[in-house]
Amino acid sequence: MPSFDHFALPVANYEISRDWYVQVLGLELEFDAAGRRTAAVRDADGLTVFLYESKAPPEPAAFALWLRVQDVERMHRELCERGIAFSHGPQKVEWGYGAELRDPTGYRICLWDEQTMPKS
Repeated sequence: MPSFDHFALPVANYEISRDWYVQVLGLELEFDAAGRRTAAVRDADGLTVFLYESKAPPEPAAFALWLRVQDVERMHRELCERGIAFSHGPQKVEWGYGAELRDPTGYRICLWDEQTMPKS
C-alpha cells in the first residue's frame, strides 16, 4: 500500500510558521531554504510538511491538520502553561475527542491521541 511522504502547505510567513511548528508542536526541522522562503518540518513517522511562503495562502478555514500526540490532555496543559492559545481544550467534537488550536497562518490544528479517541 502506498503511504504519504510529504505535502506542501502555503503559509503567510515561512519563518514564523517554521518556528511555530518546531517550537510549539515539536516537529523536527528537516531543512530551511531561506532563498526560496521554504522550510520543511518532519513528524515522528517521517511525514514531511513543506512550509512555503505564499502571497495569497488559501482560506485557512478550508484546511485542517490532525496531529496524533502521546497524550492530548498533557500536551494541552503544557502548551497552555507556555501561553499557547487554543480554540478549545480537549473535549468531544464532531471528529472525535481532542483539542484545537490555530497555526500562525490560521490553519486549524487538531490534536488527538489513540487512548482517548476510542472512548469518545
